[in-house]
Amino acid sequence: LIDAYAIRAIMEYIKKVTENLAKGYPNVRKGVISVMGGKIFASETRQIKEAAELRGERRGERRGIDIGRSLGMTEGMQTGQSLLVKAIQMLKENKSDEEILAANIDERTLELAKVCR
Repeated sequence: LIDAYAIRAIMEYIKKVTENLAKGYPNVRKGVISVMGGKIFASETRQIKEAAELRGERRGERRGIDIGRSLGMTEGMQTGQSLLVKAIQMLKENKSDEEILAANIDERTLELAKVCR
């Protein structure tokens, strides 16, 4: 992005060039300086700023998604581990498959618990 010093320098160059080209035409000089130094330059600066903000937002969204995915996987692994331990414990207590499934343990976890037991 263009910093404040560069903006100021460009504005000064625009003013000097315009003053030299439109020496005998004060209205033209005023109009060119107004448009080139203000309206056009402000518009360009605004577009650059908006594009930079959009890039930053996208980068932040991607980072947030990555963090969320990582946390979700970690939480999922912990939940799966807890359910597996619970299923193994219930098998050790000689609970039936129906009782284990009724405790919100899915069939796949139950089968894995039978192998791990």
